[in-house]
Amino acid sequence: MLKKAMDAGINVLSVDSAVNANSRMLHVNQADPERIGRSQIEAVAEMIDSEGQIAILSATSQATN
Repeated sequence: MLKKAMDAGINVLSVDSAVNANSRMLHVNQADPERIGRSQIEAVAEMIDSEGQIAILSATSQATN
């Protein structure tokens, strides 16, 4: 559908969660997901004094949010 929009002359861009690169003209990534993850793990480690176990639940492997 986005490709059809681009073919019709509509400017298509994605923000935050990227769509397929062939279906957009521009993507704006406001934050680096890896840096966010590293920061969150560092914060959790600090909260538990770097001892014990943690579990991470993610809705999907593709969801950056």
